[in-house]
Amino acid sequence: RLHGEIQSVLAEAIEREGSSWATCYRPPARILDKWRREMGLASLTEEALQDDFSRVENVLQVTPADPKYVGGIGQVLARGCQALGWQEHGPLPRNAPDCDGQSLCVFGCPTDAKRSANVSYVPLALRYGANLLYNARVERLLTEGGRAPGGVGRGPGWKGHIVP
Repeated sequence: RLHGEIQSVLAEAIEREGSSWATCYRPPARILDKWRREMGLASLTEEALQDDFSRVENVLQVTPADPKYVGGIGQVLARGCQALGWQEHGPLPRNAPDCDGQSLCVFGCPTDAKRSANVSYVPLALRYGANLLYNARVERLLTEGGRAPGGVGRGPGWKGHIVP
Protein backbone atom coordinates (compact mmCIF):
# COMPACT_ATOMS: atom_id res chain seq x y z
CA ARG A 1 0.00 0.00 0.00
CA LEU A 2 2.76 2.47 0.84
CA HIS A 3 4.47 1.76 -2.49
CA GLY A 4 1.28 2.81 -4.32
CA GLU A 5 1.01 5.96 -2.20
CA ILE A 6 4.62 6.91 -2.97
CA GLN A 7 4.00 6.38 -6.68
CA SER A 8 0.86 8.47 -6.42
CA VAL A 9 2.67 11.35 -4.72
CA LEU A 10 5.48 11.28 -7.29
CA ALA A 11 3.02 11.12 -10.16
CA GLU A 12 1.05 14.09 -8.79
CA ALA A 13 4.26 16.08 -8.34
CA ILE A 14 5.29 15.35 -11.91
CA GLU A 15 1.83 16.11 -13.25
CA ARG A 16 1.59 19.45 -11.42
CA GLU A 17 5.14 20.71 -11.19
CA GLY A 18 7.43 18.78 -13.49
CA SER A 19 10.88 18.11 -12.13
CA SER A 20 13.73 20.49 -11.45
CA TRP A 21 15.84 18.01 -9.48
CA ALA A 22 17.26 16.12 -12.49
CA THR A 23 15.03 13.13 -11.69
CA CYS A 24 13.42 11.85 -14.88
CA TYR A 25 10.23 9.80 -14.77
CA ARG A 26 8.06 8.76 -17.63
CA PRO A 27 4.45 9.71 -16.91
CA PRO A 28 2.65 6.79 -15.26
CA ALA A 29 -0.09 5.06 -17.27
CA ARG A 30 -2.77 6.53 -15.00
CA ILE A 31 -1.58 10.07 -15.78
CA LEU A 32 -1.53 9.42 -19.53
CA ASP A 33 -5.02 7.96 -19.17
CA LYS A 34 -6.17 11.09 -17.32
CA TRP A 35 -4.75 13.34 -20.06
CA ARG A 36 -6.49 11.25 -22.74
CA ARG A 37 -9.81 11.40 -20.85
CA GLU A 38 -9.77 15.00 -19.64
CA MET A 39 -7.90 16.74 -22.43
CA GLY A 40 -8.98 14.70 -25.45
CA LEU A 41 -5.40 13.63 -26.20
CA ALA A 42 -6.29 10.21 -27.58
CA SER A 43 -2.84 9.54 -29.05
CA LEU A 44 -1.03 9.75 -25.69
CA THR A 45 -0.47 6.08 -25.01
CA GLU A 46 2.66 4.48 -23.58
CA GLU A 47 3.11 2.57 -26.82
CA ALA A 48 2.73 5.64 -29.05
CA LEU A 49 5.13 7.69 -26.91
CA GLN A 50 7.81 5.02 -26.47
CA ASP A 51 10.10 6.38 -29.22
CA ASP A 52 9.59 9.97 -28.03
CA PHE A 53 10.47 9.04 -24.44
CA SER A 54 13.57 7.21 -25.64
CA ARG A 55 14.71 10.19 -27.76
CA VAL A 56 14.29 12.62 -24.86
CA GLU A 57 16.09 10.29 -22.47
CA ASN A 58 18.91 9.97 -25.01
CA VAL A 59 19.30 13.74 -25.46
CA LEU A 60 19.17 14.27 -21.69
CA GLN A 61 21.50 11.31 -21.04
CA VAL A 62 19.17 9.76 -18.48
CA THR A 63 20.83 7.06 -16.38
CA PRO A 64 20.39 5.72 -12.85
CA ALA A 65 21.92 7.98 -10.22
CA ASP A 66 25.47 7.10 -9.22
CA PRO A 67 25.10 5.10 -5.97
CA LYS A 68 27.97 7.01 -4.33
CA TYR A 69 25.81 10.17 -4.40
CA VAL A 70 22.57 8.55 -3.26
CA GLY A 71 23.57 8.88 0.39
CA GLY A 72 22.45 7.25 3.59
CA ILE A 73 18.75 7.83 3.04
CA GLY A 74 18.97 5.88 -0.22
CA GLN A 75 20.56 2.97 1.61
CA VAL A 76 17.82 3.06 4.26
CA LEU A 77 15.13 3.09 1.56
CA ALA A 78 16.83 0.19 -0.25
CA ARG A 79 16.89 -1.88 2.96
CA GLY A 80 13.21 -1.04 3.54
CA CYS A 81 12.29 -2.09 0.00
CA GLN A 82 14.17 -5.36 0.42
CA ALA A 83 12.50 -6.00 3.78
CA LEU A 84 9.10 -5.50 2.15
CA GLY A 85 10.02 -7.91 -0.63
CA TRP A 86 9.98 -5.29 -3.39
CA GLN A 87 12.19 -6.47 -6.19
CA GLU A 88 12.17 -3.38 -8.43
CA HIS A 89 13.99 -0.59 -6.67
CA GLY A 90 17.22 1.26 -7.12
CA PRO A 91 18.73 4.66 -7.80
CA LEU A 92 16.39 7.12 -9.52
CA PRO A 93 16.78 7.81 -13.24
CA ARG A 94 18.44 11.23 -13.60
CA ASN A 95 19.58 13.55 -16.37
CA ALA A 96 22.89 14.36 -14.70
CA PRO A 97 25.44 11.89 -16.07
CA ASP A 98 28.45 13.86 -14.81
CA CYS A 99 27.00 14.70 -11.38
CA ASP A 100 29.61 15.29 -8.72
CA GLY A 101 27.14 15.33 -5.83
CA GLN A 102 26.90 19.04 -4.99
CA SER A 103 23.12 18.73 -4.36
CA LEU A 104 22.30 22.04 -6.02
CA CYS A 105 20.18 20.63 -8.85
CA VAL A 106 17.10 22.67 -8.08
CA PHE A 107 19.10 25.92 -8.08
CA GLY A 108 20.94 25.23 -11.32
CA CYS A 109 23.89 22.89 -11.54
CA PRO A 110 27.12 24.86 -11.03
CA THR A 111 29.06 22.41 -13.24
CA ASP A 112 26.36 21.91 -15.93
CA ALA A 113 26.31 18.19 -15.16
CA LYS A 114 22.51 18.34 -15.09
CA ARG A 115 21.25 18.20 -18.66
CA SER A 116 19.06 21.31 -18.34
CA ALA A 117 17.83 23.04 -21.48
CA ASN A 118 20.89 25.32 -21.49
CA VAL A 119 23.22 22.35 -22.08
CA SER A 120 20.90 20.03 -24.00
CA TYR A 121 18.04 21.37 -26.10
CA VAL A 122 19.15 25.00 -26.61
CA PRO A 123 22.54 24.10 -28.15
CA LEU A 124 20.85 21.38 -30.21
CA ALA A 125 18.24 23.83 -31.51
CA LEU A 126 20.93 26.42 -32.33
CA ARG A 127 22.88 23.81 -34.32
CA TYR A 128 19.74 23.27 -36.39
CA GLY A 129 19.31 27.00 -37.07
CA ALA A 130 17.02 28.19 -34.28
CA ASN A 131 17.15 31.81 -33.14
CA LEU A 132 17.65 32.45 -29.45
CA LEU A 133 15.87 35.47 -28.01
CA TYR A 134 16.12 36.47 -24.37
CA ASN A 135 14.03 38.85 -22.30
CA ALA A 136 11.32 38.23 -24.88
CA ARG A 137 7.61 37.86 -24.35
CA VAL A 138 5.82 35.78 -26.96
CA GLU A 139 2.32 37.11 -27.51
CA ARG A 140 1.21 34.77 -30.26
CA LEU A 141 2.60 31.66 -31.94
CA LEU A 142 2.33 31.32 -35.69
CA THR A 143 1.28 27.85 -36.76
CA GLU A 144 1.49 26.02 -40.08
CA GLY A 145 0.51 22.40 -40.51
CA GLY A 146 0.66 21.60 -36.81
CA ARG A 147 4.07 23.26 -36.33
CA ALA A 148 5.06 26.62 -34.83
CA PRO A 149 7.64 28.14 -37.21
CA GLY A 150 7.54 31.56 -35.56
CA GLY A 151 5.83 33.95 -33.25
CA VAL A 152 4.92 37.53 -32.52
CA GLY A 153 6.25 39.16 -29.43
CA ARG A 154 8.24 41.93 -27.84
CA GLY A 155 11.46 42.49 -26.00
CA PRO A 156 13.87 45.28 -25.07
CA GLY A 157 14.04 47.67 -28.00
CA TRP A 158 11.62 45.82 -30.26
CA LYS A 159 7.93 45.05 -30.50
CA GLY A 160 5.74 42.93 -32.73
CA HIS A 161 8.50 41.29 -34.73
CA ILE A 162 7.77 38.00 -36.37
CA VAL A 163 10.52 35.53 -35.55
CA PRO A 164 10.92 33.17 -38.51
